[in-house]
Parts: sequence; structure tokens; C-alpha cells
Amino acid sequence: MNMNHQQLVPVQFPIPNLQADQLPPPDWDAVGDALNTLGQQAHRMAQVNVQAQLNALLNGMNQMINGINNLGGHITALDQRTARIEAELTLLPMRIFNASASDTAPLAYPPPHVSGGALPKTKYDAHRITGAEALVALQALGVSNIPHTEAEQIKAFHDYIGLRVPTEGSEYIQQASSAMTGQRRFIMD
Repeated sequence: MNMNHQQLVPVQFPIPNLQADQLPPPDWDAVGDALNTLGQQAHRMAQVNVQAQLNALLNGMNQMINGINNLGGHITALDQRTARIEAELTLLPMRIFNASASDTAPLAYPPPHVSGGALPKTKYDAHRITGAEALVALQALGVSNIPHTEAEQIKAFHDYIGLRVPTEGSEYIQQASSAMTGQRRFIMD
């Protein structure tokens, strides 16, 4: 490798040989004005830099606050979803029992509720419930968001306790009715 090395040569400045009495008097006003101007510019430069840093910091903090607020909303929604799932899972054994019970077997209800009063005693009774009776039963069970129409109230009650919702005049209703009167017995699905 061939490198060009230059040798540094010290630079010499001629220093005049002046005596103190030969120097012109300093212009203190000009020096003061120069220092004042320099101080103002340095102060402005520091303010601009600090202000830019503060603005960037505030912007970053606002973004973090918005992110935390959004995360809080997602957590709340997740908590609500989890609570609904847990409530549904708690009702699952009751629903399975009621769906598979015979028409004359007592229906199961979530504790502390028992059949009787506002709550139908058997699947047969539940399938003959009116809209008004379904409304009272849903209220007794503490169900929220009860539908407004009688047909929807009956469906909501059947869904809540785990019964298939029969339609008027269906073979299922006719079979259940016959089973209750003892005329003939069919196995329900």
C-alpha cells in the first residue's frame, strides 16, 4: 500500500510586540452587545430544542395513553365475553339433562330454583307454556334481555332450560300430548 503521508508543519503567527499603552481601548459597548446577542440566540436555540423535545415527548405519551385506553376497552369486552361463556357453561349440565329427560320427568333448574310456582314442573308443562307464563318464568330465573313478543319469550325460556322449541301442530307436540295422556308412547329425540 502506498500512502501519501504529509508532514504537518507548525504554523507561526506573527505576534506584534505591542506594549499595553499602545493598544486601542476596548469598545465595551460593542462587546456587551455581542455577548447580549449571543446570549439571546443561545437561549432561543435551547428553547427551540427543548420545545421540540417536549412536543415529541407529549406526542409519544398521547399515543401511549390512546393505546392503553384501546387496550382497556378490549380487556373489558374480553371480560364480558368470558363472563357470558362461563354463565353458559354453568347452565350446560341443566340443559343436557332437560333435553334428554322424559316428558314426565321433573325439569332441572339452576340452583336455587326448583320446579313449581312460576317454573314448569315437566317438559310436557314447559312445552305448553304461554308467553305470559314464559315471561314470569324468565324473570323468576333472573334472565336479562327478555324478548318483547310472546313467541320470542317462549323460545327464550325453552332455549334457557335446554328444550327444543316445537312448532304448533308439529308431530312432536302431538307425540308429547299422547304420551302424557297415556294413549301411546314415543321416544323423543
